[in-house]
Amino acid sequence: YKSIPFFAATGGAGGSYGILLDNTYRTWFDFGHRDAETLSFGGPDGPIDYYFIAGPSMAEVTRRYADLTGHAPLAPKWALGYQQSRYSYGSADEVRQIAARLRSDRVPTDVIWLDIGYQDRNRPFTTDAKTFPDLPKLATEMKADGIKLVAITDLHIAAVEQGYAPYQSGMKADAFIKNADGSPYVAPVWPGPSAFPDFTKTAARTWWGSQYKGFLDAGIAGFWNDMNEPAIFETPTKTMPLDTRHHIDSDDFAARITDHREAHNVYGMLNTRATFDGLLKLRPDERPFVMTRASYAGGQRYAVTWTGDNSATWDHLKLSVQQIINLGLSGFGYSAADVSGFAGGPSPDLLTRWTEIGAFTPVFRNHSATGT
Repeated sequence: YKSIPFFAATGGAGGSYGILLDNTYRTWFDFGHRDAETLSFGGPDGPIDYYFIAGPSMAEVTRRYADLTGHAPLAPKWALGYQQSRYSYGSADEVRQIAARLRSDRVPTDVIWLDIGYQDRNRPFTTDAKTFPDLPKLATEMKADGIKLVAITDLHIAAVEQGYAPYQSGMKADAFIKNADGSPYVAPVWPGPSAFPDFTKTAARTWWGSQYKGFLDAGIAGFWNDMNEPAIFETPTKTMPLDTRHHIDSDDFAARITDHREAHNVYGMLNTRATFDGLLKLRPDERPFVMTRASYAGGQRYAVTWTGDNSATWDHLKLSVQQIINLGLSGFGYSAADVSGFAGGPSPDLLTRWTEIGAFTPVFRNHSATGT
């Protein structure tokens, strides 16, 4: 899900140190595999641009790494409480039932998440009029009960010519990625054939950020950028072709055309940058809350993250602790693992233990798949 080409080591006469290889192409690290006495890293393309970060303590390495790549902004206070989620709650009434059950069972809950089930035909920035007929009313009711709503907003925009404003406005803004021959890149994801924003473009990020106004006005408190590696269906690589074109015209880079080889590892981070900046522009006096699946070194400036689709096993409980610690050492002070495991049903004992550990993680979210 994430590419953070940074490692830290401890021990030896010099104490702890870290190395960040700031190369967004595919890279590799060899920790003594080919030669037990040699640590090496590199990549087939891109710059050999790396930073050696001296300690001597691990705390100093971590602090200096964050100074270099950016510090995570303060999350909203409500985001530090217990959060309930599922793929996927099927109606507003089900959300109300979940909230009522949590309150009756005296589970101190601050957030309920809306996965793609609330959308019209899985299209981002829409609401199913039958199952979620009045999203502002639902958000108001939840707020009165002390619960915030966080909604998923995947980046795949259904490529339909009529009746779907995000696609029409995105085409008008020339916001989408193109094939090598200049034609629009379209591929299947949850909504069917979809277009994908070119987040390397300032104009595309600005367009994306503006899409959140309606949901903010409806009372949605936070947003979830998922599937943003980007994930693509019906292809062996599970992502977009490496020769798709990105148009870099950001303020902080010289304008040029590149391809997905260079952009893939930063695509998810740029998605969250567009979301974070858009939310801050729309609500400058509120702390944005964005959750992402994919990111790159420095992505902590824009979003919290989680470890992705795990399973309800004791091994994955143990692994989640290691992953969250490693994410913290890599700049992501706010991170999570799906409490109880996303896939499979946990035993009562596993659920209890995972909940106990989850209470001490930076982002405490129970999330599971349909049927578990």
